[in-house]
Amino acid sequence: MLVYYVFPNFKSGPHFGGQGNTELIFKAGYVSFFQIAETTDYRTTFVVSGLTSKGNSLINSIKNYDWDIIKNNLKKELPNIIEQHLSYYFPAHIDGDLWRYMSLNKLESLLSTNSIYFSRADLLGDKYEGSNTLPTIRYRSIFYKGAKENYIKKTIPEMQKACRKCTYISCWHSNSTESAIMWRCYGEKNKSICIKTKIKALVDSIIEENRQFIIAPVHYIDYSEDYIQGYNLFQPFLYKQKAFQGEREFRIITHDISIISDIMQKKVDSSKGLFINANINMLIKSIIISPYADENYKDRVIKLLNSYNLENRLVESTLSNSPNF
Repeated sequence: MLVYYVFPNFKSGPHFGGQGNTELIFKAGYVSFFQIAETTDYRTTFVVSGLTSKGNSLINSIKNYDWDIIKNNLKKELPNIIEQHLSYYFPAHIDGDLWRYMSLNKLESLLSTNSIYFSRADLLGDKYEGSNTLPTIRYRSIFYKGAKENYIKKTIPEMQKACRKCTYISCWHSNSTESAIMWRCYGEKNKSICIKTKIKALVDSIIEENRQFIIAPVHYIDYSEDYIQGYNLFQPFLYKQKAFQGEREFRIITHDISIISDIMQKKVDSSKGLFINANINMLIKSIIISPYADENYKDRVIKLLNSYNLENRLVESTLSNSPNF
């Protein structure tokens, strides 16, 4: 299984490039993606590709860099990326906290199937999902210079729309603490739970040797002013409108790109979602019941957890504590 960690670059957007063995020099470049290549050491093994400030390819090498050194070099080389962005886009040692707020039915599905559900991108409820920004679309005629007008104005948009039907996403909330806003927005009234994990645990839990996955925080932009590199079909799925930035979303993405031509020709109807096999014991670090849930709902959750020997993962919500005056 190959896993790509994508850093949404502020200058040119994520860039997907070559593969090889690991070493990296941060000199003049806007480094934009890390491939974590079949290793359990997420601090020291990378395959790196990016763009320099002059737009040249950058694939260089230094062994055994860790995240602290990478972050410090990025601060020197990219003065426009302030500390708050670095701390968000580079969770410490690829081990930042992730949260998934869900209904009890979805938790039961996760446990009974031993799999993580990936929803098809066009069914996530955001009409902008997988779309491009206006500056990106205007740039197509330059990037695809020499291509026929029909290809630029018709074929590319049709491919992007079709890509929504063969891209599958599991959405998580990236935060160091529990979120009252997420309970209200994504909890089912007073009937919801949250599972807490780590980025590394999420990646390691997946049991799927024949797929590629992209893991990345979502970057929130202005679709009328900001630019996304338009030559990779999957990059738009790493971006959302600024109106959603309170979600602090982190995504793991996979695809069935081999059927995109059939989708465009309406020969197939792609699956509405994928169940990706996972080691649930490895995935779940703790389980939290909504602080707004009643006792009957709590009893149902506890009964379910007992049936899977997960009662020891249950942690009380910090929002359940009584206030002090």
